[in-house]
Amino acid sequence: MKPIALAALVVASAARAESPIERALPDLEVHANVFATDIQPVNLEIMAGTKLLHLFLNVGAGRSSAFIAGGGLGVHLGDRLWFDADASCSIYQALTGLQETDLIMGLRGSVGVQLHPRVSVFMGPAAYTELSFAPNQILHASALAPVVLLAPPTGGGGWQFWAGLQAGVRL
Repeated sequence: MKPIALAALVVASAARAESPIERALPDLEVHANVFATDIQPVNLEIMAGTKLLHLFLNVGAGRSSAFIAGGGLGVHLGDRLWFDADASCSIYQALTGLQETDLIMGLRGSVGVQLHPRVSVFMGPAAYTELSFAPNQILHASALAPVVLLAPPTGGGGWQFWAGLQAGVRL
């Protein structure tokens, strides 16, 4: 009976060993960010990727009878004190009136500090561009005033550019 148990242990150990393909792939990480921005006060973001590169999906709500949803990619540098740089593209959807939709593109930078092995806090600046499609008027997505507003004198549509802020918790 002992040889059978020993053989089962060897087989089980070999099955648990990593294959050469698994050893060649970097470890994948998944994080959730809960944060506030000048666009929406409540945002949830799911990030997945390697230690250096990540993809994310996010949704946000809580202001102006509208929501935001989108995704993007980013770079993560550091460990306990870290820096993230992200590029995103999202829709900004009004929930009143004609149900207008604008497109928001953003570049974000954030500095974070790991407080616990699974909890970090972060904050940083962002630069946003919002595109409104004619004949709709521009939806002012941010609580902050735009730095540049390019809109035709008649009709709708146009562009606006502004600097924003973000702060939150990463789990």
